[in-house]
Amino acid sequence: MILSFPLKTLAQDVEVSIIDVEPYGLSVGDRISGIHADYLKKVLEIAKITYSINIKPYPRVIKDLQDNKAQLSLFFKRSDLINTVEIDKSIGFFNFIVSHVDSPITNISKLVGKHIGVIRDAKYEDSFDKDKSIQKMQLDNYLQGLNLLKLKRVDGLVISEAAYFFYLQTHTQEKRIFSKPIILNRKHNYIYSNKSIGIENIKKIQKANQFLIKSDFLESILIKYK
Repeated sequence: MILSFPLKTLAQDVEVSIIDVEPYGLSVGDRISGIHADYLKKVLEIAKITYSINIKPYPRVIKDLQDNKAQLSLFFKRSDLINTVEIDKSIGFFNFIVSHVDSPITNISKLVGKHIGVIRDAKYEDSFDKDKSIQKMQLDNYLQGLNLLKLKRVDGLVISEAAYFFYLQTHTQEKRIFSKPIILNRKHNYIYSNKSIGIENIKKIQKANQFLIKSDFLESILIKYK
């Protein structure tokens, strides 16, 4: 597989595609930020790779990466991608399930028969993703899910710990509506690239990511979005 990669690094900027899910990808005017955006910017800065960056819906990120309309992204591990390279294991968080205080879900076994909101096309783990006794409602973002939960249109919502604490701070008046979350799992994001990115760029990105994982850089990012 390695022999199929181009031997030269890209001459043009690497196109980075970030999922349009707060607080991982945020866009205000021309300014792009968020946990994933800030992290990959730093990776590429250390790797000395020039880039451009865009925020897109999760399904579009996946499609563009496979079609080489984008060359780099960060998301949960997937086994169904083509024309891509899993560069490295990266930052990780707990996934919570939060429910309404009037009908709290207190453990994983209580999910049977429930309507649970999930980010569209996201993969959490097989035991949850393939469990047909759990009715999944596909969502565009966490805010949509929290609004549906507030209206009791869903019984629960899968939300990452970083997003959960982000929304508690930005929607403080609604804290009383949501029950104490339970843990679904802890899952890491992986850096993925299109094969066109080249071996040398892959090596530089791996090295930069491993350096940052061992540092306190992620904590400095999280402080910004709590």
